[in-house]
Amino acid sequence: MSVHSYSSVDDFLNDTLDFRAKHVYQTQIISSVAQSVADGSRRYDKYFWWCVLNEDRTVAGIAMRTAPHGMLLSPMSKPTAHELAAEVAKLDDELPGIGGP
Repeated sequence: MSVHSYSSVDDFLNDTLDFRAKHVYQTQIISSVAQSVADGSRRYDKYFWWCVLNEDRTVAGIAMRTAPHGMLLSPMSKPTAHELAAEVAKLDDELPGIGGP
């Protein structure tokens, strides 16, 4: 498993399209916020976009954070969440909270 962080919301949206389509209701907020950032209708202090990939490069889970807000998670297994947490701890030491299904 590997964790990819994105600097481009457009790349995040593209790479996670199939996963978000498979989990429409559980990723609705992530999708709508990411799309509004992509089209310029929302702005935040900082953006964080993550995708956890299985060994076969399929998406195992996604997450986002728009500072100053907390992180929002998609559905994911415990091992996937552990991988994500280890990476987030390296990149976002101001994380105020986590939410998701």
